[in-house]
Amino acid sequence: MSLIERSVRQPVAVTVGVLLVVIFGALGLLDIYKFLKLPIQLTPNVDQPEITVTTRWFGASPQEIENEIIDEQEQVLKTVSGLREMVSSSQEGEGTITLRFYVGVDKEAALNEVRDKLRQVPDYPQDVEEPIVESVSAGSDNYIAWIMVRPQGDEAFLAECARRANIPGYSGRVIQLQDFLEEDVKPMLERVEGIAEVRVLGGSPREMQVRVDLEKLAARGISITQFNDALRRQNLNVTAGTMDQGKSRISVRAVGQYEDPETIRSTVIAYSPAGTPIYVRDLADVELGFKKTSWFVRSIGQEIIAIAAKRETGTNILTVMAGLRQAIAQVNRDVLDARGVGVRLEQVYDESIYVQRSLANARKDLFLGAILAAGVLFLALRSVGATLAIAISIPISILGTFLGMALAGRNLNVISMAGLTFSVGIGIDNAIVVLENIFRHREMGKDRIAAAIDGAREVWGAIIASIATNVAVFVPMLFIEEEAGQLFRDIAVAITISMGLYLAVSPTVVPMLAALFLRKLPGGFDIEGKTGEAQTLLGRLTRPLARGGAQLGEMFHAVVYWLTGGLARRLVLVLALVVASTIAAWVLTPDSTYLPPGNQNLVFAFIAPPPGYNLDEFRSMARTVEGRLRPWWQAKPGSPELGLLQAGWKQRVQTQILPQMQQQVAGMEAALAQMRQRLQQMRSSLPPAPFDQQSVQLRENIRSLEQRIAQTRQQMQRLASAPPPPAIQQFFFVTFFGRAFMGASSADPDIVEPLVDLMNDALQGIPGTFGLAQQAPIFRLGRLGGGGGNIEINVSGTDYESVRQAAGALQGALMARFATFIRPEPLNYNLGRPETQILIDHVQAASAGITAPAIFEMSKVALDGSIIGDFRLRGQNIDLTVLSSNPRQSIAELRDVPLATPFGKTVPMASVTRFVETSAAQQIQRVERRPAVTLSVPVSTGQTVDEVKRIINEDVLQPLRQQGALPPEVATALTGSAAKLDEFRAAFKPGFILAAVVTFLLLAALFESWAYPFVIIMSVPLALVGGIVGLAMLHAFVPGALLDVLTMLGFVILIGIIVNNPILIVHQTLNFMRDQGMDARHAIARSTQTRVRPIFMTVSTTVAATAPLVVLGGAGSELYRGLGAVVIGGLVCSTVFTLLLTPSLLSLMFDLRAALRRWFGKPPPAAG
Repeated sequence: MSLIERSVRQPVAVTVGVLLVVIFGALGLLDIYKFLKLPIQLTPNVDQPEITVTTRWFGASPQEIENEIIDEQEQVLKTVSGLREMVSSSQEGEGTITLRFYVGVDKEAALNEVRDKLRQVPDYPQDVEEPIVESVSAGSDNYIAWIMVRPQGDEAFLAECARRANIPGYSGRVIQLQDFLEEDVKPMLERVEGIAEVRVLGGSPREMQVRVDLEKLAARGISITQFNDALRRQNLNVTAGTMDQGKSRISVRAVGQYEDPETIRSTVIAYSPAGTPIYVRDLADVELGFKKTSWFVRSIGQEIIAIAAKRETGTNILTVMAGLRQAIAQVNRDVLDARGVGVRLEQVYDESIYVQRSLANARKDLFLGAILAAGVLFLALRSVGATLAIAISIPISILGTFLGMALAGRNLNVISMAGLTFSVGIGIDNAIVVLENIFRHREMGKDRIAAAIDGAREVWGAIIASIATNVAVFVPMLFIEEEAGQLFRDIAVAITISMGLYLAVSPTVVPMLAALFLRKLPGGFDIEGKTGEAQTLLGRLTRPLARGGAQLGEMFHAVVYWLTGGLARRLVLVLALVVASTIAAWVLTPDSTYLPPGNQNLVFAFIAPPPGYNLDEFRSMARTVEGRLRPWWQAKPGSPELGLLQAGWKQRVQTQILPQMQQQVAGMEAALAQMRQRLQQMRSSLPPAPFDQQSVQLRENIRSLEQRIAQTRQQMQRLASAPPPPAIQQFFFVTFFGRAFMGASSADPDIVEPLVDLMNDALQGIPGTFGLAQQAPIFRLGRLGGGGGNIEINVSGTDYESVRQAAGALQGALMARFATFIRPEPLNYNLGRPETQILIDHVQAASAGITAPAIFEMSKVALDGSIIGDFRLRGQNIDLTVLSSNPRQSIAELRDVPLATPFGKTVPMASVTRFVETSAAQQIQRVERRPAVTLSVPVSTGQTVDEVKRIINEDVLQPLRQQGALPPEVATALTGSAAKLDEFRAAFKPGFILAAVVTFLLLAALFESWAYPFVIIMSVPLALVGGIVGLAMLHAFVPGALLDVLTMLGFVILIGIIVNNPILIVHQTLNFMRDQGMDARHAIARSTQTRVRPIFMTVSTTVAATAPLVVLGGAGSELYRGLGAVVIGGLVCSTVFTLLLTPSLLSLMFDLRAALRRWFGKPPPAAG
C-alpha cells in the first residue's frame, strides 16, 4: 500500500500526525519549553564579529591617548588572526580600538588572542585604567529600551526628598544619583531574563575630595607630590601572611584603606621644623563630592539621567521587554518610592512596540493572504469541500514551520514572517495541484476514494519536482556569509521548512481531506469542456464560472495545437520571447541599493559645534532647540493646539521655505544658463579635439548643477506634498566629549518622516553649528551607525595635515554636489580646540629644585584634580581625588599657582614654565594605523546606493584628483553600504547562477533527461522581466521601494516557483504519451488544456496570498514589499507567456529528438 493510499484509507492516523505538529508548533510560539523556544525579535541575527578595546585615562588629551596608549596597543594587535579592519579613536580621557573580523572567525578564540596580545604592551602611564575588552556583533550596540530618571517635583521638593532618602552626596539634583542607580537600580534591571547589559548615563559619579589650599601647602614648604605620596602611603590594605594558633590558621592583614573622612583628615603629611606634625586638616578640607563631567542628558526640557538596556542575542524581545517593564515598576515601588528619592523611572523608548506592530502587520497580511487564496480557490473549483481541504492545510504548514524553525535554532522576525506569507502562496500551489487533479478525476466519474488515490498519484512526480526546485534554489544562498546573506537565511529557512511540510501534506492530508469533503461536485462544465447537469445549488449559481474556465481551456488547446503544427511559427515565437525577455531584463534592471531603512518611530539629529565648547554653551544650544520644539511635545494628538501648529507649519512651508528653495533653484538655473552659453561659445570657437579636451570640467559642472537642480525640485515636491509634522511624544538632547545629538519620537507611529523636516528646521540659525536629522534605520551599518542609505568615504594618508586638507576639499565638494551637510568623523577634524600647553623651563626648574612630576601633578590638582587611590564608601570603592580648594578658572590664575621649593621658598608656576596658546584635535581617528577622516553621504528617498556611488566617483572624486585637491598619498575608499553592497553582489551573482544550475540539474535527475529541464528553465527570463516591471510599478507609488538586497531574493524565489507551471505541462504531456499513447502534438495541446485551470489557480492563489504584503504596507513592510512585487510581477508575466512558450519549446524538442534519431538511424523512443 502506497503512502497516498494509506493516508486516504487511514484518516485517523493522518489526523493524529497533524495534531502533533499543530500542538508542538503552538508550544513553540507560547514559549513554554526551552527546547521549543522560538525567539521573537525585529530582524534576524547577523554575525559580524567585532572586538572593542576601551582604555580610560582621566583628563588625558587625545594626543596623549594616541601616543601613550593607542599606538602601543595597535602595534601588538595588528597581527591578530582573522583581522579584517582595525579602527581607533582617541578623545579626551578615552581611547577605543575596534577590531573587525571576517565572518566565521571564532569570537572566543579571537577574544582570548586579543587579551594575550594586550599583555605584551610594555607599560601604561600612571592612572591609566585596565583596558576593557568586549566582543560584540553587528547591531548588538542597539538598545531595546531607554529609560529616563525623572524628577517628580521642584527643587524644594527634591531637596526635602534628599534629606529623607539619606543617599550619600545626594542633595536633590538628579545627576547626583549616578552611583545610587548603579548600585541599587542597575542590578535589579540586569536580573531580568534576557537583558545583557544596562548602562547608566548622564550622571556624576561620587568621589571623596581632598580640597587642598595650595597657598597654605606652599607656605609650609610642602610640594604637592609630598602631599599626595603621604596619602598614598597610608591608604593601603596589605596581607601580612598567616600564623598558626592552636588548631586554627589565622590570616593577618594590615588594614589602612580610608573608610572615614576623619581618618584622612588625621593623616600626617609632614613635620614642621619644630617637629610638630602637619595634618591633612591643617591644609585641606575633606568632603564627599562629585566628579567634573563632560556630558549631560536632557529630556523634555529637564536635565536627567538615562538608563539604556541591551538584549541578549537569541532571546524573545517581547518576553524580555515584559520582564523589563515589571522590573521598572518594581524599582519605582520598592526602591525609589519606598526611600522617597523624589524621582521615578519612565520608559521612553521600547523597541518591542515596533516589533509588535511589524509582526502584527505581518500576521494580518498572512491571515488576509490565506483568506484571499482560499477565496480564489473557491471561485475556481466552486466547492466548499475542496476549499476546506486546502484551507485546513495552511495552518498545519504554518504551525509546523514554527516548530521547524524552533528546532533549527532560528527566530521569528519580520523577515521570516514574510517568508511564511510567501510560503502560503507558494506552498499551497502544490496542494492545489493535487486537489485539482483529484477534483478532475471526480469529474471523470470516479468515486471519492479512487479519485483521491489516482489523482494524487498522477501528479506526485510533478509535486516532487516542483518542491525540490523550490527548496534547491535556496541552498546556494545559505553559503553567502556576508551580512545580507545572513538576513536571507531566515526567509530561506522559513520557506524551506514550509515547503518540506507541504511536501508531506500534499500526498497525505490533502487526499485524505478530499476523500472526506468531495462528496458532491458542483457539476456543469469540467476542465475539458464536457457539459453536465449542475449537482448542487452552488454549481447552478457558479455555472458561468465553469463555462468560462472550460472555454479558456479550449482556447489554449486550439492555440497550442495550431502553434505546434508549424515550425516557423514556433521558432518565431520562441526566439521572440526568449530574446526579447533577455534583452529587456538586461536593459530594465535598475540600480540597486543595500538595505531598506525601515520606518522606526525614532528620528536622530547630530550637531557639529565649534571645537572647545563648554557644557554651558551646549546647555544654551539645547534650550534653543527645546524652545522651538516645546510646543510640539506639549500639544496632544488631535488637539486644537496641534492643529494650529500644523497649519502654521504648512503656511511657513508655502510662504518661506519653498520660496527660499525656489530662489536657490533660480540662482542655480541662472548659473547653468551662463555655463551653457560659455560651452556654446567654446564649441563654436574651437575645433572638435581641443573643445573635447578643454571643456571636460565645464561639462562636468553643468551635469552636476543640472542634477542639483533636479534634486532640489524633488525636495520641494516632497515638502509641498508631505503631511505636517505630528506631535512629539518624546524628545532628548545629549552631549558628551564636545559632541551633541538629539532625538525625538512621533505621537503617531505611522507618520514619522515629517519630524525630520521639523528637527532640521529647529537646528537652523544656531551660531557656528551644523546639524542634520535622519530617521533612525532598522539596520545600522558602517562606523557612523548610518542605515542602508548612507555611503561612507574613508580618507586616509600618512600624515594628519594632508588628510585634513584632502577631507576638507572633499567634504566641501560633496556638500556643494548634494546640497546637504556631510557628516564627518571626527566632527571637527579641520578645527582644533583651544589648548594651552605648559612647557617646563628646565634650567629655571632645576635652579629652583622643582621636578617635572611636581609641576605636572600641581597642574592637575589646580584644575580637575588628581586621583590618588580608592576610598571605601559603604562597601563600594570610589575615587580619592586631591584637588585645589580654589580651582583655577583662567590661565592667569594657573600661572600664579604657588610651588614650594626645597630651599623653603615659594615660586609661581610661571617662573619655571612657559604657557603656549595653541590648538589641538578634539578627536583623532586612525584606520589601519593611518590618520583618517570618514565622511558620511546620505542617500535620499528614491535614490539608490549605486546612483549616489556613481555621482561620488564621477562628479566628485575624479575632478578632485585631476585638480590635485586629493594628492596621490591620500587614499579614498567607499565603505559602509557601498562596500557591503559590492561584497554582497560578488557573492550573490555566483549564488544566483548556481541556483539556476542546481535547479536544472535537479530537474534533469527527476525527469531522467537533459532536454526537458531546458524546456522548463527557459521560462526564467520571462519571470525576471516581470519581476523588474512589478518592482517599477511599486516604485511609482512607493518611492522608497528599490532594488535592495532583500528584494533581490525575490528573483531567487522566482527561479524556484516559476518552473512549477512548465513542470506541470511537461509532466502531463509525458503522462498522456505514456499512458494513453497520444502523439506529441495532441499530448502537448491536451496537457495545456488540462493544466490551464491548476496553473491559473496556483498563480492566482500565490498572487492573492502575496498581494497584502505589497499593497497594504504598514510597519515592517518596507523590508519585503519590493520582494513581493518582484514575485507577483514575475509570476503574472511568465504565466501568460509560459502557456505558449513551454508547449512550443517542448514540441521543438520532440521534433529535434525525432530528427536526430532518424539521422542516426535509431528507432523512435518509447513515449515519455
